[in-house]
This record gives sequence, structure tokens and C-alpha cells, in this order.
Amino acid sequence: MTASLAYRCGTLATLRSQWAALGLLASASVFAPAAHAANVDLVTNIEPVTSNIPAQTFVPYRLNVSFSNINGTATNARASIELPANVTSVMLTAASGNAASCPAASAFSPVPTDNTAGGETMSATLPLMQNRQQCNYVLSVTPTKADSAYLMRSSMAAGSGDTETTPSTNTSENPFAVTQSEIKLAVDKKITAGASQDPNDATHWIGNAYNAPVEFTVTYTNKSATPVSLGAIASKWSDWEGSWSPQIVPSGSDGGLTSCASSVDGAGSAICNALSFSGASSQAGTNVNTFLNTDSTGFGKEVMQAGESITIKYWRSFKAPLCGSPALANTATWAVTAEDVHLQWDGSGSDSSTVSFSFPIALSTQGRDCTAVNLHENAEKKLLSVQDKAGVAKTSKVIDQDGDVAIYELTVDLSQDTAPPGSNRDGIDFNVYDTVLLAKGHMPMAAPVNALQLQMEWISCEDSNGNCIPANNPIQPYRAYFTPSFSQNVHVKWGSKAVMQIALRFKIDSNLQCMHHNDALQNQAAFSVVSVSTDGYTFGPSYIQSPSSANLADTQIEVLPNAPYCVNLTSNKRVTPMEVPDLATPVVFDLQFANNTAPDGPKSIRQAIAKDTLGPDFKATAASCSVSAGNATVPTGSLLGSIAVANNELQIPISNMERGAIVNCTITGNLLRSGSFKNVASVALQGSPAKALLNDGVTEVTAKDLTPEDNIATVNYMTADAVNPPVEPPTPPVPPTPPAPPTPPTTPAPVPANALWSVAGLAVAIAALARRRQKIR
Repeated sequence: MTASLAYRCGTLATLRSQWAALGLLASASVFAPAAHAANVDLVTNIEPVTSNIPAQTFVPYRLNVSFSNINGTATNARASIELPANVTSVMLTAASGNAASCPAASAFSPVPTDNTAGGETMSATLPLMQNRQQCNYVLSVTPTKADSAYLMRSSMAAGSGDTETTPSTNTSENPFAVTQSEIKLAVDKKITAGASQDPNDATHWIGNAYNAPVEFTVTYTNKSATPVSLGAIASKWSDWEGSWSPQIVPSGSDGGLTSCASSVDGAGSAICNALSFSGASSQAGTNVNTFLNTDSTGFGKEVMQAGESITIKYWRSFKAPLCGSPALANTATWAVTAEDVHLQWDGSGSDSSTVSFSFPIALSTQGRDCTAVNLHENAEKKLLSVQDKAGVAKTSKVIDQDGDVAIYELTVDLSQDTAPPGSNRDGIDFNVYDTVLLAKGHMPMAAPVNALQLQMEWISCEDSNGNCIPANNPIQPYRAYFTPSFSQNVHVKWGSKAVMQIALRFKIDSNLQCMHHNDALQNQAAFSVVSVSTDGYTFGPSYIQSPSSANLADTQIEVLPNAPYCVNLTSNKRVTPMEVPDLATPVVFDLQFANNTAPDGPKSIRQAIAKDTLGPDFKATAASCSVSAGNATVPTGSLLGSIAVANNELQIPISNMERGAIVNCTITGNLLRSGSFKNVASVALQGSPAKALLNDGVTEVTAKDLTPEDNIATVNYMTADAVNPPVEPPTPPVPPTPPAPPTPPTTPAPVPANALWSVAGLAVAIAALARRRQKIR
């Protein structure tokens, strides 16, 4: 290099240094635009901690939740977790190793404190997320209902001003099915004051005196290993009193609550607060509820802890009857009406507990036994007709249109009975209890629940003396809860017949999707003698049910026989690892497809198809499926040949998939490039329309998936080098060729408002450069 060239190169280096000092080569100064927000790539994922393990009711279910950024620096991104209905005990904990800038788990709010209704969202702001930073958490939820409608969702939203590289990975969804866990409950009843144990019978008590308090103690206990949501299992507590036939209940009774307390939180128990106590007297000797849930449909969000007991004490007093020694049955019950509850009753082995007691004959007003009279009553029930809303009789027993009504006739016949000698009564009171039930034991339930409603109403009741109850008296309004019934006292005179008519009127909404169970309906009535000893007699038999089992077809109707049966399919997915170290590391997808149809639904689904969309940047090296629970038919061996070339999607036919069946699939492969990706699995019914088999395994019916949103599972994942690829070795430097000296612009370039130099400063700098250029020459 000549001295002249060395001088010129050195001078150029000096000029470059001076230009840089003046800001002429710095893009952030004179010629650069204003600073802009970061370009980020947010990735979230939610997946079960343990792969392919079905959740159980009342048992915590854990999921990993991750929020990541793999490009630039994200500021004030918003992270959210959306919860499904019917979960409680929601808890979020931060995983170890989170960066200091990751928010604490407590920052996610609001955290639901009650059983969720669905859609509740917990959110937090991520103030600063550097490139390739993750914030990891463990979410614990306790499902309270056996169902497939548990769709877990996590999502991220970029902060104000940030732009998103791959927004498709900002949401992750993972549904899971829930099976019913084992529940063990107990109810126990005792007399604790006002009566003494019979020395000859430890299960029987003898009242000390009429008109004196008799105290009863009832204890309800959850003996399960886990908490139990009383609302989720459709609990209802009640207490009633009746007579042991043919003896009688004394005339009149009253009482009051002594106490209610929990073994966990004492007298302030939320469960005690959900109960109401009725001290109403027993009118004319009829059964009486002494306490019950304030909500007629049962408990709501009250949760009974493992081992918790609720103890209720109340008292009643009794008036002396004209004659006889009434043997009384006082019973506490725990009704559990939720479907598919695997229930075990501890202690007595029953959902009720009864104490019997009596008073000595000597304490009656006459001090003698009553005279027994056997009635020759005849009680019958039959279906008269099925009519449309206009009152026109139909030729079939099918309810398939809005407004259809089934008319029933109930008859109590005393035509062969006369008043006993010396009796002061002109007839007998009957209590008529009518209820709707299915021929095979389950109540039909529409989806959605308000799509099918039912009203039960009196039409008339007549005997030889005219009306025995008010005509056109609606006993129950339209209700979505499909267990209507009524209880009514009817007075029937000696030698006469009472004929009653009732109507079941159906309301069918246009949004009806499917029926959970749809066997033929029956309507049964029970007739019990209401007999109080005011004349020295007892009457029996005290209870008749009609129709008999041989004549049940006389009361049977079909409701929406052509409506689809509800079935429930669900998907679940897990990816390992979520952050792939390099392209040589295998990626594994664990998939779970379940038939979570309720036990009262179809036994099996005829055909379903499961899919996994692998995406164009993934090459599978292994794929297989197996049945891990229940009965189903899936292809065996390698399924690589089932991956469609066009869209790189694995399709898995599943046939004869019985309810409760679980199919697990594993797909292994490698990514073909770096970046962030999503993977979607789904399962769906096949056929138009889809078909299912009922419990007999033969009868084919139309089927519809009730919650198709739970059929799709989406997981996101990424490579560790997505943004920072390996640095290639530098090439040897090439001596620079001196550039041509810059020509001053004829029009000054616009200067950003935030530039370090003003237009005047720029002119000075250019003039100085021009002078130096002349010297170089």
C-alpha cells in the first residue's frame, strides 16, 4: 500500500469516525424513523400434567399453563385462563424457575370462590417478557359433575402497540372428560329426649307423655375421601313422619328447631343456612316435612368436606288420640338424584334412617284399642287420550308437537263401603300422589334444558256430590326440570266413586338439540287413606299404587321418539416437549379421545373419526393407537400410512365406541424448521345422520354430539432456536474500497422530531465535510 493510499484510507477512516460522531451514519438519528413498538411472537399452552388420565368428580385435576415470548421484547402482554362450568376449588401456583418479571400466581384474578357457571376468566399483565422467556404455572380445578363439557382455555394478547408475528399460537384449548368418583355418605337418626328405648326392642322407643317434646337428632355425614358438592350430586335432605299401617298418626303435632351445626364450622355452617325448618303441625295426621332445602330443587353451591357431619336437632309434641296406640315412623332421608353417581351408603346401607316409637294405650283418651275396618276401595289409573294443542285427539300415544297433552283418569271407588256403626264421618279422605316416570326408570332431559317443559294440571274431580276438588287447578307450572308430581287430599263419600282427570301438557322449543334419555313415559298414582281416629276406628289398607305392573302400558306415552339422542365425545392432548431444543429432538403428541356419554344415553356410537392435523412443518416417524378403557374398535399397528399427503393429517376411524371408552394415540416425529407451531386434534361423529345403539345393543337411533366445542384440542409448541439461530463463522474481512465522496443533497432531508441534530446543525456539518474534501484532493 502506497503512502498516498495509506493516507487516503486513514483519512477515510477518520471521516467515517467523524460522520458517525455527527450522526450521519446512525440510523437512530437523522435519517431513521421514530422508534416503533416491538415485533413479538406470543405462545401459550394449557395441557394436563399427567397425560391421558381421566378426571374424576370432586378430585383435583391439574394442568400446566405456559405463557411465552419468542421474539423481541414484549411489554404489558395480557395472559388469561378461561374456566368451564362446574369446577370449584380453583388454585393457581407458579412453577419454580420463573423469571423475576413473571407475575406471581396471585396476580391472576378474579379467582372464582364458588362453583363456576362457565366463562369465568382469570387474567394478569406480564409487564416485561424478554426474548425466549417463559412464565409457567400449575392450575388445579376440582370438577363437580361427570360430564365432557370441561373446555380449558389459555390465551395471550399483545400489549398496546406491540405487533404479533404468529397470532395463531396465542390461544390453546384442551377439553377433558370427567368420570364420577366413588362417594360414600351416611344418614343416621335417633330419639335423644322425650322417649325411652323399648327394653324388648332396641330399635323402638316409647313416648313418655303426650303434649311433651320428643327430640329427634339427625346426622348427615360425608364419609368420602374427597369433598362433595351437594348441589353437583343433586342432594336434598328431608324429614317426614307417618304411621305403621294399620295404626294411625295422632291428631295434631307441632315442633321446632333445637340446633343445626357442622363438625367443620359449627353453628355458622353454610349448609345449615341453606336449610329451612318447618314446625308446621301435622294436619289430620298427614305426613309432614320437618326440614328441607330452601330451594325446592335441592342444594346449590354448598360443599361438604371429607368427613364432615351436619347434626340437626328438632322436637315435636303429639296429642292423645281417641283410642289406640299409634306406632309412628319418623324418617330422615338423603335424596341424591344426579345421574351416574357411584354412591355407597354407610351405616344402615340406605339413603334413609328411621326410628319408630309409640305411646302406651293407657295414654289415649279412651285407654283402649281402636276398632279396625277394612275398606273395599278400588283405585285405578289409565290414559284417556293424547291431544294436540287445539284439543283434537291423536291416533297415537306420541308427544311430538308443541302443546301436545296427555289426559289421564284416576278413580277411587268406595261403592261397596258404608259407614261403620256409630262413626261420625260421611266418607274417607284419600291423599292422591301422582308422578311422571319413564318405563325404564329415567326421566327424559332435553338439551338445552329449557327446550322441553312440562305442566301438570287438574282438569276435574267429581263424585256423586259434585266436585271433590277445584276444577282447572294448575298443580304445577311449566318447568324445565322434568319430574313433575302433585299431592292432593280428596274426600270420597261412602258408597260413591270419585273420578279425577289430570293433564300433562308439553312445551317443545324450537332450539331442542337432543334428548339425554327418551324411553316411554309412564304416569303412576298412589292412593293412601288419610284416617284420623276421631270415632274409635282405624281403616285399611292405607296405601294402593295404580296401575299395577301388569297394566303399566295403560299409562305409557312416547315423547319425541324421533329426536336425536345426546352423546358426548371429547378430545385431550399433550405435547412433549413444549420447547424443542433442536430439530433433531423428537416431538411426541399424546392424544386421548373419549366417549363420555351419560349412562342413560346410548350404549355405543356406531362410527367416529379422530384426526390430528400435524401441519406442513412436521414429519411423523411413528403413529399408533390403542383402547385404554372400555370397548372400542381402532386400527392396530403403525398408522403412518393413514397420514394424508395433501394436508399432513392423521385420520383414525373409531367404530362401535361404547360410552366410557377411551382411545389413546401417540404420534412421534420431527420439526422441519424453527419457529412456533400449533397442533390440533379432533373427534367427531360420522354419518348423516350419525347413529348410535341403545342399551340393548340392537336398537339403532339417531345421535347428536351435545358439546361439539369439546371435541377439539389445540396445543402450541416452539423450538428453542426460533429467534436466535446458531451464529455462522465470520468470513475473512475484505479491505474496503473507498466510496465516492458524498454529494450534498440539493434539498435537505426531513429531520424527525426526535432527531439529535437540527437542520441548521446538519448544514454546518455538510459544509465542514466539503472543506475537508477539498483538502484531501
